[in-house]
Amino acid sequence: MNRKKRILKIVGISLLAILFLGYFAFSTFLFKPFESAWPHSLAGLIPRQVDFFLSKENLEDDFKGFPRLAAMDSISRLNAWDTWINSPQYKELDAKNDLDGLLANIETQVSQLPMGLEPLDIFGGQEIAVSGYFNGKGVENSRWTLSGRVGWAGKMAVAALRYPSMLQKATGQAYSVQSDDGVYSVTGGTLKAPIYVTRVQDVVILGNDRALVAKGPELRDLGGTDSLAISAPYNDQIKKVESRVGAKGVEVKLDVGKAFAAFGVDGPWPDTRSPMFSQAFMGRLIQAPSCQDVLGLVRFQNGLRVDLSGAFSSESVTPFQSRLYRVNGFDRSKMLRDAARMAPADCVLFAYMHGPVTDLLRQVFDSVEPAMRANFEDAIKSTGHYKNLDELLEVLGLSLRNRLALIVRENDYGPVVAKNAAGQEFPAETDGQPVFAITLVTWTDGEASHARLDDIRDMIGRNPEKFGLQGYDPANPNETGYYVFDSDGFPTREFWSPFIPGTGMMATMITDQGHFWITNHEQMFSTIRQTYYQGESRGYPRLSELPEFRIQVENALDTANLVVWFNPKKAAPTLRKMAKQWARDNAGSNIDWRQERKRTEREVLKESFNGRSIGSLSPGDVDAVQAEVDARLTAWGDQLIADNVPLLIADKEREITYMESLENVLFMLR
Repeated sequence: MNRKKRILKIVGISLLAILFLGYFAFSTFLFKPFESAWPHSLAGLIPRQVDFFLSKENLEDDFKGFPRLAAMDSISRLNAWDTWINSPQYKELDAKNDLDGLLANIETQVSQLPMGLEPLDIFGGQEIAVSGYFNGKGVENSRWTLSGRVGWAGKMAVAALRYPSMLQKATGQAYSVQSDDGVYSVTGGTLKAPIYVTRVQDVVILGNDRALVAKGPELRDLGGTDSLAISAPYNDQIKKVESRVGAKGVEVKLDVGKAFAAFGVDGPWPDTRSPMFSQAFMGRLIQAPSCQDVLGLVRFQNGLRVDLSGAFSSESVTPFQSRLYRVNGFDRSKMLRDAARMAPADCVLFAYMHGPVTDLLRQVFDSVEPAMRANFEDAIKSTGHYKNLDELLEVLGLSLRNRLALIVRENDYGPVVAKNAAGQEFPAETDGQPVFAITLVTWTDGEASHARLDDIRDMIGRNPEKFGLQGYDPANPNETGYYVFDSDGFPTREFWSPFIPGTGMMATMITDQGHFWITNHEQMFSTIRQTYYQGESRGYPRLSELPEFRIQVENALDTANLVVWFNPKKAAPTLRKMAKQWARDNAGSNIDWRQERKRTEREVLKESFNGRSIGSLSPGDVDAVQAEVDARLTAWGDQLIADNVPLLIADKEREITYMESLENVLFMLR
């Protein structure tokens, strides 16, 4: 062997020795450079019993240079975003946290990372998950872990925990690190509590609870047994949805009841005690705290799409809810064929549900103001036709099938107008409130049910003074406000009353298909009828023919008990009008007039009677004090209301603007 070959051989052997020793040293003191990646999702390293879990893949696609969101350019062009950054709430948040300064500080720290790295290059760019357990009241008491896939830089950072001096030198902070069976406990520095860190192949897990962090390696050693990834709910409600829609998103698991407790939300939600009918009624249909584990997928492609499924605790649901949820649901095709074809494509809201009608009506009356319910029940009993409201509801339950639909659209029909025999026009007397045009659709149960419904309507019509009915022609003593006639061959009955908000009338109709329609504007009957019988080909497009509605329905549940479609942009004009009326009606609702009267009375007594008690004054002086108190309270209340109205309107305007950023919303409950 010549000298040149010997030198090459020696160099080769030396390089191999160096590489071997380097690999051995690197593997011993840092990590194995060629170790395989964790082959499953992060859910395979998380216990199945966790109270909350959020996971997202390809997080680097969501940022345009951390911490700037890739979608920020699009978001900043939204009216909702402009409204938010100019709102009092944002300004208060910014004043407390200096959001712009915080963002700039993060960007500065990111720019100082070596070799042009970004945080997502180190941790969680490919996949990240947060999970844990709530621990009673207070989110800050939760036990949590943050898991993320890492590259070589992330592995190096974990390896550096073996050498606290390196960590202190790199951060300039005095950290203390303890190792126990592969789990590092990091304290000191800027940490207010210990942080625990471990690594499973290319996954780093850190959290505030050692036992929870250690679950990752334990589940790896058990092959994922008892992990979230192999649980039936995870695969049925997340993985199958991903397969069905052909897309990934944010994977979600949440124990809603425990989450409400952690966030300090006590009592029912929605609140069944709310003075607002919609909230009180919805609270009787569904109680969020009764939900146990909710799992599903949240996607942001072409808008926000949420597919969540969960179960209610049998111990928490009411008897009514239990009966409601036991009712057989409907499939998509039935909903499209039987109900959505009635709804105009320009509707604001469409809802369809299956449920026990008698129970549903009982919940409706339980949700209205107690005084209103009492007045209506007194009117029912005073007719002598029914013993009480429950008897009336039972008759309705015998007459109607267990399904109903609600169709809401913008009220662009104009005022309701009637003509007398001489052709003189009479508009319905109204309270002037802005309202939507609304039609409630129910399904009758044969000819006998038609007779029962006629009997109920006649009972109301024969007692106009008891139900506040009022004829449109005050000069005609025979006008009672109850009108019976045929409309395009369909028997129709109208009730006119100035107490009916916005339109001053309510119309009812039984169709040849056995539908029982109830509306607050007679012209909406024509809209529903033409939509149902003619459709888009004849100029009356249906919601069931609307592409975006069909796409959402086809990507949603196969069967359901309740479906709600909402178009915020079409609702916005009327909601803005209603917001002004609501602000005027509620600007003084929080005033405790009793307390204010006591305060004002003390003020008047101090100024005019040297602070004497009201009981020590003569009757004449008492009258003078009360008159002055009344005058001051009136002036003070009027000014307070005048000041509050613009603020309340502005709050509602912001809410509506935020809502308008949604194209449409589809909600289904099974």
